[in-house]
Amino acid sequence: AICRAIQAIDASLIVLAPAGSELLRAAEAHELPAAAEVFADRGYLADGTLAPRSLEGALIADADEAAANAVRLARGEPVRALDTGGDVVLKA
Repeated sequence: AICRAIQAIDASLIVLAPAGSELLRAAEAHELPAAAEVFADRGYLADGTLAPRSLEGALIADADEAAANAVRLARGEPVRALDTGGDVVLKA
């Protein structure tokens, strides 16, 4: 419903949605421009969603580590998925 409303009003609007969210997938399915909301000071799961704060490593308190993470995210480079240890690329 949200994507249909955006298409009806102005299909050039960029849909900002949390990484890995249904809204982001819907925007892409409706061929709307979309950007994922990402956080340099948070960890992510393999599906691109934010890691629960209860998971070790979900919060990045070190400023240098968060800054490096911000650069990776901005460049579209992978970050480590906390649940699998593999890489996940987030479309920021």
